[in-house]
Amino acid sequence: MMRPLLALTIAAVLAAGCGIGSRAVEYSDPREDAGGKSFAVAPGKGNIYVYRNQSYMRDAVLEVVLDERWSAKTVGQTYFMVEVDSGMHLLRARADPESTLDVLVAPGQNVFVRLQVSPAVMNVRGAMELKAEAEGRAGVLECRRVDAYE
Repeated sequence: MMRPLLALTIAAVLAAGCGIGSRAVEYSDPREDAGGKSFAVAPGKGNIYVYRNQSYMRDAVLEVVLDERWSAKTVGQTYFMVEVDSGMHLLRARADPESTLDVLVAPGQNVFVRLQVSPAVMNVRGAMELKAEAEGRAGVLECRRVDAYE
């Protein structure tokens, strides 16, 4: 009897603390989504893709910040892409506990970061991992683009 009540309580806390799924994120225009999925890189620039292609915990909203400048809210089956200068960049997933990842981008390079979300006591946990180009492209193609804001 206590387990269903505990599960219901945890689900309510997660929903209250995280927002509810697609209503809490800003999806990009379909043309921007298609543009991101072309994987084109501007001369002298690089792209950082952060994607969540998991369906587990699909509705849990997790915000990711790039260089303390760009921010995007993600849910399952979403990605965002930011064009950046070459060099070192910092990604931070606002989760419990917070997670960070340093990303080195070369000119002309697409860098892919998979965001894996799992439950935590009062929020969600987000783990970021660099992925090889082929795996990253495939993951992004499974997702829908969300807007990143300055």
